[in-house]
Amino acid sequence: MQHLGAQLQDEDAPLVCWADLHLAVNATNRYDFALASQCLARRIDQPRSVPGLRYWARAVSNLGQHAAFNGQTSRAIVLFKTAIDVFAALSDPQQRHKKSTQTAVYRALVEIDHSDPDLQQQIPAARPYIEKLQQYLAAPSTNPLTLLADVLPFNFH
Repeated sequence: MQHLGAQLQDEDAPLVCWADLHLAVNATNRYDFALASQCLARRIDQPRSVPGLRYWARAVSNLGQHAAFNGQTSRAIVLFKTAIDVFAALSDPQQRHKKSTQTAVYRALVEIDHSDPDLQQQIPAARPYIEKLQQYLAAPSTNPLTLLADVLPFNFH
């Protein structure tokens, strides 16, 4: 499938990136993080404009998730920060908010869970993300599942 994607890359890069994201999610669901990362590896060195900001940032956020799953905390944090910065440039305010918040939650969880003393010093930098998560968790909602669906949808980027 990736070979076909490479052939079609110049013809429709956003569509190929979308397909790569779906292949990566499928591999992630099977706990094959190496294959999932391989599906997206070519995206990291690509200009953001090739697949477009939204797809490029989704690919980077997914790579951050794979790094976190593999215990590569420092790399995960860098990838999440990069994705958040790019999501902040999206023109659609709903997508900008949704994707930035979702990735910020992933980053905060990685920073909270990690026990490396060097990274513990960086936890204050995660405070804005932790506070954002707390706001979502404390927000009034008649149906908590509705609240969680907005923050953590079942479909990964």
